[in-house]
Amino acid sequence: MKTLIQHVTLWSVILCLGMALAGCPPNAYHTLTLNVSPPGAGEIQVSPDRSAYLAGTEVMLEAIPIEGWNFSIWQGTGFNTSSSPTKLRIYQDETITAIFLPNLEGEAEGTEEGEAEGEGEFPGFIKDPGFEEGMNTTAWRQTSRNFATVVCDEARCGMLEGVGPHSGQYWAYFSSTPSGGQESASIEQTVAMPRSDAAFLNFYLAIPKAEGPCSLRVSLEDRVVFEVTELDASLYQEYRMVELDVSGWANGGEYLLRFDYYNEASPGDLMAIFVDDVMLTLEGQGEGEGEEEGVWEGGEEGEGEGEGVWEGGEEGEGEGEGVWEGEEEGSGEGEGVWEGEEEGSGEGEGETSPLCTFTLDSIQMVPPIQSTATGTAEFRVMDEAGNMLLTIQHNVSRPLLALLYSGEAETNGTAIVNLGTPLSPITCVFTSLEYIFLTSHPYYIQISSMAHPNGEIRGQINCDQDEGAAEGVVESEGELEGEVESEGE
Repeated sequence: MKTLIQHVTLWSVILCLGMALAGCPPNAYHTLTLNVSPPGAGEIQVSPDRSAYLAGTEVMLEAIPIEGWNFSIWQGTGFNTSSSPTKLRIYQDETITAIFLPNLEGEAEGTEEGEAEGEGEFPGFIKDPGFEEGMNTTAWRQTSRNFATVVCDEARCGMLEGVGPHSGQYWAYFSSTPSGGQESASIEQTVAMPRSDAAFLNFYLAIPKAEGPCSLRVSLEDRVVFEVTELDASLYQEYRMVELDVSGWANGGEYLLRFDYYNEASPGDLMAIFVDDVMLTLEGQGEGEGEEEGVWEGGEEGEGEGEGVWEGGEEGEGEGEGVWEGEEEGSGEGEGVWEGEEEGSGEGEGETSPLCTFTLDSIQMVPPIQSTATGTAEFRVMDEAGNMLLTIQHNVSRPLLALLYSGEAETNGTAIVNLGTPLSPITCVFTSLEYIFLTSHPYYIQISSMAHPNGEIRGQINCDQDEGAAEGVVESEGELEGEVESEGE
């Protein structure tokens, strides 16, 4: 019997050696694809630099911008840290994009009320999404029955079954005591949810050890939206992204996002659940608050068409809501203030007509790509000074960036201006002189997305110059000709 065992052992060694010489199973190695957006704005250095990586290999990524650009954030499936250099542990095929922004004074400082992005944040909403502020993070409130902090790094907590942070240096490390003692812990923060048609909470989850009963619950305002227990451990032995539809909360309110961990005492058993790279992504733009009621300040009787001033355009209460405050019925022409049509009686009246419109699509990309996303853009005069409001409506799913480029059609130009939040509708204000320059030189607008980080749709600014636009002349869609006919006429 002993001789038989020895022979079996010998053949096992030979078999294992043969498998090693033949190579590892196909799923043991993974690829790392790196992109730069926009192309040419910088480069990525990776160490070690290999064509494929054994599962669990840790790589160091560093984003290096060219002059005039700044690194903004890493973008991948659940990987959205803004740290550079940063660490990434490879557990699957990964595609990572380094997002760069132009180094311009007066970059977007947030958006007006009703739009989605928070001030100066990208993508915004979740503060310290990758826990890279460290164990004393101020973005997350931490509680633990047995440990000083929930957020940990490899130096303090070590890796477990080869699993550590999904990216960067820190992650949320929920676990029992080393002896299997009972633990309850949580991390939480208040999230300012934007208005959006669809919103998704994404995070990476791993359960490297579950030798006893344990659970993790994710909640918004005390409503549980996700839960795992030790029974799910086989699904999360390595990091796996969790995507939760939280569109019901995307209404502009503030909500408490909380991760609650609990394990029962189980002497001698070890339980651990890891969380990293928490992110909120959006699709579309929720219904806004409309246009501020515009005021038409017409001239005295006899003055010509177009001499009044449109003062609408900012975020406000409704579209053209108001009444005519001129002379009484039957008095004919007269001085007065027109504050738009009564609600519902003339939708769109009182707004300025678009002076220029153009389209965005994937066919204009260089080279063209396959996408059904489209967009439309228009310039309108927004005030008596002749400032121009650019509005872009699009249906790009999970947009990343909206940039203004200098360049001819069918060429890839240079990004010069970040237009702010990429969520539809995108709005940006230009002076009349800037408008003249933009429409008399080759410029285009390009919107990138998570699916197409190098650009999904593009539109060349193609406008016939309108001198009246530069002079601030406003023509409302329901033109006011200096006369108001009374109901008695």
